Amino acid sequence: MKKNYSYSIDVDFTGNTGNSIINEIIAEVESDENQLKLTEAINKATVKLHKEIFVDFITEVNDAILPIGVEFCTLTLFGASWFAMCKIYNGWSHILMLDALPEHGFKDSKYVTYTGKYALRIGRSPNHHYTVRQREELKGRVECVDDVLKYMRDDLKIHVAKSRKMRDE
Repeated sequence: MKKNYSYSIDVDFTGNTGNSIINEIIAEVESDENQLKLTEAINKATVKLHKEIFVDFITEVNDAILPIGVEFCTLTLFGASWFAMCKIYNGWSHILMLDALPEHGFKDSKYVTYTGKYALRIGRSPNHHYTVRQREELKGRVECVDDVLKYMRDDLKIHVAKSRKMRDE
């Protein structure tokens, strides 16, 4: 199901104009402060929006995999990106990430600004945590639940087989 997400921000700006060098310096500082205020407001709103998008996506994925006793949990914010982990019986964990993409050359601010663009990625980890290095390795791009299931397919098969074996013992 396709959803539309949106957000808005309110930022108060200060301003000073003049012809003297001091007024120019003050104007530059105020411009920098205004750009930073704008960037912080946009980034904060984007993080909140991304969490909502990511929770909705994880819910859809979990609806598909919960019947076999597997789910993504441990929602974590790292920088401007959200992570969730799914542990599987074979010792591997799958990590889903909503990777916030910075807007390079954002015209209203010289600071790194996240204007809402993102990529969903998935990867595997031999242990049950992730590191900055592993974040860089999350190269599997996903766009829908089926993409996640295809990526996890082999590990899910192992999980189902091991659960059946444990149940039968």
